[in-house]
Amino acid sequence: AAGAAALLTTHFSLNGSAETVVALGDRYREQGAQASIFGLDLSDRISSDGAVDDSTPGNYTIWYRLDGIPWSTPLARNV
Repeated sequence: AAGAAALLTTHFSLNGSAETVVALGDRYREQGAQASIFGLDLSDRISSDGAVDDSTPGNYTIWYRLDGIPWSTPLARNV
């Protein structure tokens, strides 16, 4: 059944857009990510790496990884 198939999938996605623009002087607001597998919320197993310097123009990347799930692909948010 379609409902059973949905429970067997891994879901790992960014909250919000993968591309974010922050005006110089504005604060970057982390939106995070969400994850589930077999219908269970695994969002507490997401780690992130990277930082945005609000006072320095440039391109920044924040990486998100789903810890303990070897087949999951890291996600990136470009700021």
